[in-house]
Amino acid sequence: MPQSLSGEKIALWFFGKGFRNRVAFELGARAMGADVSFIPGDLGIQEPLEDIGHYLKNWFSMLVIRAKNHDALTSVVSHVEIPVINARTDYNHPCEILGDLQYMPACYSGSGGFRRRNEFSVVLGLRGEGISSSYPKCDYGVSRQAKLGN
Repeated sequence: MPQSLSGEKIALWFFGKGFRNRVAFELGARAMGADVSFIPGDLGIQEPLEDIGHYLKNWFSMLVIRAKNHDALTSVVSHVEIPVINARTDYNHPCEILGDLQYMPACYSGSGGFRRRNEFSVVLGLRGEGISSSYPKCDYGVSRQAKLGN
């Protein structure tokens, strides 16, 4: 493993009780030579984000956040002056998509079977590739406007 994070101090700040993201980032960063610290507590609950941002800049060179919602992540980004990695929000899960894209060629001839269809559509579109997917018809009496979010 290249030691491209040697000498870097990375903070992991994860909402909720999930452990897979935290462990994956922690193991990966350590394998690349970083010193990793876990920040306990939820975003902005114990202390205001404005205050925390100044401390984080002094202590860390990078912040990895798994936030409950995307607004919380963007709020943190606006209050810190170090790079922030989106480990996951309710809006997207970009690191998982990158991992899936790295894994797909080894196991699949296409993108079938992955649950994050919308994110794959964006990423594959940026790469100039197409995506097809299928799903069951789910009318259940929901209006067309509600389906479209109008």
